[in-house]
Amino acid sequence: MEKNLVLNFNGVSGRGVAQIDNIFDESPMNDIQFKIENDGKLKNGDKAKVVLDKDTEKYLNSSGYILDKDFQPSFEVEDLDIVAEKATDIKNLKDVERFLEEEFSEKYQNTDYTFGSNTVYKVKQEKLMYRQFDKDSSEDSYFGSSSNNNGNLIGIYAVKEYNVYDGKEELRDEFTAIYGFSGIVLDEDNKANLSELGRVNDQKGDNYSIKSVIQLYEGEGYKEVKK
Repeated sequence: MEKNLVLNFNGVSGRGVAQIDNIFDESPMNDIQFKIENDGKLKNGDKAKVVLDKDTEKYLNSSGYILDKDFQPSFEVEDLDIVAEKATDIKNLKDVERFLEEEFSEKYQNTDYTFGSNTVYKVKQEKLMYRQFDKDSSEDSYFGSSSNNNGNLIGIYAVKEYNVYDGKEELRDEFTAIYGFSGIVLDEDNKANLSELGRVNDQKGDNYSIKSVIQLYEGEGYKEVKK
């Protein structure tokens, strides 16, 4: 049985999905849609067990195939991406944070024009938050829970934008900025590869309080990073 089923595992460990290719040559076996127990929740090291529903068993029986009582072929789950359960599990977290702060500072960089007005940002990080799994990822997805939407680290910032002219500051805008990384996948040393990160970038106007923005992201599964 096992030699006629080719399995690949996609997504992230803990939300992995099995991709099954049936290479049986003859009917009815080549018509069977095999399924895996706990598909969508697989993690590396699991034994992925092949299961057949009752209708499929009846179909096989009617075609002259009787399954052994101990029928339960299984495959070891492997090659799923690893995302940290907690941000503090990322061994090079300080490097990730530093990279985040550098990018954020570039995004909200003060201008320094010789003539005319300039823009100055006054920024305060209110919260650093992390989410292991995408709350909305579908366990039924063919490719599993994509790494791009898991392992997210974000900073929530209170930002005041000033127009500066002739040495005088005038408040132009006030908002909450959300910036960070997605798809923080760990290597064998539990380190994140800083060259392969997605970006999380959002902004809420002054009709949102900092508290309400934090609550919104908590609703998406983010938790404060506590060191």
